[in-house]
Amino acid sequence: MMYEDAETTRALLKEVGARAFQLMHYDAIRDICLLAEQYLAAVENEVPEEVAVVQAALQVWQKTLDPQVASGCSGVPPLE
Repeated sequence: MMYEDAETTRALLKEVGARAFQLMHYDAIRDICLLAEQYLAAVENEVPEEVAVVQAALQVWQKTLDPQVASGCSGVPPLE
């Protein structure tokens, strides 16, 4: 189960990181980089609770960034 959660979190990390970069949202980019480090440590040490913490934080960023992408706040074209 931990590895399934880790894979889900990895995909979310990639998706939310791309959105942050698309919007050039520097606070999100910085925080997501820190979450990526935390995620790698959690997977390496096999700590499922830490993976869940990272996933929850990424979901918060996703909810924050999604409306900005949908409203076209970014002057940058969407990533393909």
